[in-house]
Amino acid sequence: MIRCLRPGGLLVLAVPLCPSPLTAIPNHLVNLPPHHLSWWSAEAGATLCRVLGLEPLRIGPVPASPNAAVVLWMARLTLLRGGPARPLRRGWPALAATALAYAGARLLARVFGLPRGAAPIDIVVVARKPGPPGPGG
Repeated sequence: MIRCLRPGGLLVLAVPLCPSPLTAIPNHLVNLPPHHLSWWSAEAGATLCRVLGLEPLRIGPVPASPNAAVVLWMARLTLLRGGPARPLRRGWPALAATALAYAGARLLARVFGLPRGAAPIDIVVVARKPGPPGPGG
């Protein structure tokens, strides 16, 4: 992405936030390859900018969208906890807990939408490549 970016151009990158409700759900398929290969924090976004020589303009969480309602309800309903050290839980009890949380979350999302106080599940990094803007902007 950086090679394609003109001097003065903006990089806008949205990635999964950690810790977040998304990372708390064990066995959630979106947390496994080929979907999310990594989870990010504000510090990781700042380090990315520093290592790539980008000027960070905004690094921070993205407010939860209505599309995330099922995930946010699942995180509240799941009986087991995941996380960076334990994204997978083995055995039928773990699979059953995830399936029950999903079923309940779908119903609650349909009835109530986003839960109150919904925490963000994504982080955005907006950074500028140093140098004057190239021809055409």
